[in-house]
Amino acid sequence: MIYDLIELPMRKVNGELSSVLPRFISLPGIEDVDWYGRTIRLDSIRSGMHKYKSIEPMGSMTIERMFMTDEPIDFKKKWQTANINIYPIMFKVFKYPLTARCEVYRYLNGSANVLGSIDCYSEQLQTLNSRLANLVCPYGLGDVFDARASRLIPHVISGDDDRNLSTFATMKEFLSDENDGFFYTEAPMSFEDMFPAIPRDHTEELFLRDIKVSNLKPLLAPQVGTGIFRNVMAYVPTPFEITQQTVFNEECEMYRWCLHDLIQELERSVYTDMHFLIEFKDQHKVTYKHEVMSRYIGLSANNIHGTKSVITDIVETLRKWACMTSSGTPSRVELWKNWAEEIFISITVNGITTNYYFDIVTYSLTNLSFVDILG
Repeated sequence: MIYDLIELPMRKVNGELSSVLPRFISLPGIEDVDWYGRTIRLDSIRSGMHKYKSIEPMGSMTIERMFMTDEPIDFKKKWQTANINIYPIMFKVFKYPLTARCEVYRYLNGSANVLGSIDCYSEQLQTLNSRLANLVCPYGLGDVFDARASRLIPHVISGDDDRNLSTFATMKEFLSDENDGFFYTEAPMSFEDMFPAIPRDHTEELFLRDIKVSNLKPLLAPQVGTGIFRNVMAYVPTPFEITQQTVFNEECEMYRWCLHDLIQELERSVYTDMHFLIEFKDQHKVTYKHEVMSRYIGLSANNIHGTKSVITDIVETLRKWACMTSSGTPSRVELWKNWAEEIFISITVNGITTNYYFDIVTYSLTNLSFVDILG
């Protein structure tokens, strides 16, 4: 059941957001580079779309599902029967007992519809899993694929772009050396590694096809709209005002991998609210303070298994990117990530502070695991 449904902020952002970046196949060289990602116009998203998050407790897990609509949902009226299109973008799975990372998955259908509505791409999109399936199926997997591969493969993919790209590149290279075919047991990775299981839930059928707000009505809990998460939005921090000087993009293609890794670390974290303060002695020596919280278990989030590793990874990735994107060594970097899937970053260099803002739901539209069929 959908316990709560909340509108997420659509800030006044503008300009471009790009995830286009290179992936070196072997030794660096122009012939050895594949390019992934895409560029979108933030003002097109802001003017044409609205963002929402649903909270769905389900047995031993909680699902957060993020989607967009092309019209606002008016919760002050009888919105349950509204004929408004829903475009599912991504969902997170928090499994209990919680570990420090949740599972993130992205929807192809809703993302493609949003991208198409803003004229962002020219070819039809497919998931990297679909492309991988097309590569391996001719090599005799047959019954194994039919029996074990989820039919969700064409529609949903793991949010771990780096893993998806590595898997595809490994199998593509292996198959290029096996012109006469191969035995499945000779493959460099198992079927489970190639196509990891995607959680099944009772609402999946609904979100895999064209859907409207009125289709959600059978799934709504009686108390929907009165839950605690509606109050959470009143306390979502906005650490700085978003202005024309705020930065929404990493301009350097070679630095985008580091920013991309940082955003993926933050979106996969089980902590719904985070604050980091890093002070620099030099580019490699830093001290930091942090506060983390999960809206699903409260302040005890620091006791979740794997917390230290995740915190260290976030701090190190943030340190690297801040040093890359700045004109000099930062003296101070501060980051906030909130339940509304927003990231605020302030980087201070030589007494001058530059503010950055990234919206995880919108950034998901630029993910590297959706590729053009003809690309």
